[in-house]
Amino acid sequence: MMQARANVMISAKKIIPLLIFALAAFVVGAEENSLDRTLLQGTVRIRYERMDRGTTISGHGTAFGVELSQYGLTGRRFLLSAAHNVLDEKKHPYNNLKVELRDGNRVYWTACRPVAWDEYLDLCLLECGEDLRQLLRLDENDSAVGCRIALAGSPRDTPVAIFNGIVTQRFERGTARSEARVTFDHGDSGGPVVSRLTGKVAGVAVAGLPKDGDLDHNIGLFVPVAAVCTFLENNRRGEAKAAAIMPPANQLASVADELQAAPAPTESMPAQSALFLDSRQ
Repeated sequence: MMQARANVMISAKKIIPLLIFALAAFVVGAEENSLDRTLLQGTVRIRYERMDRGTTISGHGTAFGVELSQYGLTGRRFLLSAAHNVLDEKKHPYNNLKVELRDGNRVYWTACRPVAWDEYLDLCLLECGEDLRQLLRLDENDSAVGCRIALAGSPRDTPVAIFNGIVTQRFERGTARSEARVTFDHGDSGGPVVSRLTGKVAGVAVAGLPKDGDLDHNIGLFVPVAAVCTFLENNRRGEAKAAAIMPPANQLASVADELQAAPAPTESMPAQSALFLDSRQ
């Protein structure tokens, strides 16, 4: 009898940790599924159209709704995207810009307009003609190397999908770009890079790295949230679009250390040449 009780106790000691582990995995999975739903609802395809010798030419990318009341932008109509999704070769906004919205089973395109942009950071703030279904929130801090992230994007003008990855480098080549090991393709630029830890936007995807005449489809570059916030603050103040990037005060020391440690671009390989913009005309 005592032996039987001992066996039951031993079995319980083995089973309880497994149950705890299973419960924790279930909770984490539920949280990630909830975040994925929010991402899919808050991320949209963006498209421009222009005329060229009587032919309509279109280009595509990704954008996402974002809550920006702290920057004086109230309402549910503001989006962030990559500047190269909305600017022509002369750095002027396209006249015909649209985003794809959903209302139940109805999918339709509606007009949007650029509010502010910075071609050097490759960021753009847009206003949609209608309220957006879901708004994402900006993170308070940049994601550290090793942080798990999710990218929502529209690769090659396909429906928005989610790709999981990990931050591998901050301030790539000393620029205002961070690097993630994540599936990346043409059309993903402008999509939100979201921290799996906080569930908030850690940056805006803007480019891939060149490889074999195309992209390295396992690496994506994104503008970290510190630079995004500076862009938005500059717009709020009405200052120059290309003002210096100043992260929040609590990040200045760590950012300075990383920039100092980063290899300076050489004359034969300037920082911009390392970027391969993913929007094709």
